[in-house]
Formats: sequence, C-alpha cells, structure tokens
Amino acid sequence: MEKQCLLVILLLVWQVSISQNNKQKELTVIKEHFNNLKKKSKMASLDYAEWKITSTAPSLKKGLTHYYLTQYYKGIPIVNGTYNMSIVDNKVNYSINQFITNLTFKAAKTKSNTITTEEQAVLTVVNAHNLPTAKLVRSKERIRGESVTNYKNTGVTEDNEPILVKKVYFFTKKNYAYVGM
Repeated sequence: MEKQCLLVILLLVWQVSISQNNKQKELTVIKEHFNNLKKKSKMASLDYAEWKITSTAPSLKKGLTHYYLTQYYKGIPIVNGTYNMSIVDNKVNYSINQFITNLTFKAAKTKSNTITTEEQAVLTVVNAHNLPTAKLVRSKERIRGESVTNYKNTGVTEDNEPILVKKVYFFTKKNYAYVGM
C-alpha cells in the first residue's frame, strides 16, 4: 500500500513539474513575440513595454493554450488594452491585438478633469445613478497582485456587495486619456 501511495505522489510531482516547464516555455514565446513587435518602431516599443497575463484557457485541441493579456502604462492597467493569443508547439498561431497604440503620445494628452481619488470615483458613479449617499469606509487589498481599495457596507449596492476600486487608464475615441478609478 505504501509503495502505491509513493508511486501516486511521484507521478503527481512529475506531472506538476512538466506543467510548470511548459508554462515557462510559453511565457518565453509570448515575450519573444512582443520583442519582435517592439522592433517595428520606438513608439511600438513603448506600446508593448508593460503587460500582464490576466488569464489562460486550455483548448480541447491537445497542446493549444489561449492567453489573455492586459496592457499597462506606468504600472496602471488600460481599459480595453487587451491582447489575445493562442500558442501551440511553442509558437503563436493566432493573435488579436487590441493594445492602445502610440501610448505615450495619447497619455500625454490626459484630460485635467481626471478622477484622482477612490472616493471621487465612487461618488461620481453614485451621483450619476441617483443612488443614496454612500458610506465610504475603505480598506486596501491586493487582488491578483494589484492594489485595490475595497469599500464594504456602503449601502448603495445590491445585497450590500463591496465596491472594489483601482486606478486605470481609459482612452476615448478622440485619443484622450482619463486616469480614473
């Protein structure tokens, strides 16, 4: 019985090590893909400088994994700055690029009426929807490695769900950037 348990444990350890090795190889493939895109121009270099993998999904096709990435600027995530790709046999076989281009230029045009505090962000939404005055007692948390402000018991959400707030960049169709929460 002990030998069987030991064998099962060894098989599990071996499986985990193979899985981690494949993820590292695929991360290298993603980095190389972006390094090739960076070479197109100095502006493109900045557009692909900061990103994080936000989720992955295995495919029904053996060896195929889908990656979903979010673009960042100065450590702040960009709303709708996404890049989706599929990797099979350590090669990108499909991608959809929705990263914001000319990022530095567009961020320089940031509107002066940006929302600068978490409270301002919550109150802007509360006022826009004619909700009752919110009780703003906050705590800081880290969710998936990102700093998030958590407002609990505000009295304005259904079932008194907490309101999670984090700083983001939002780019309009007129290429104005808003830094908001």
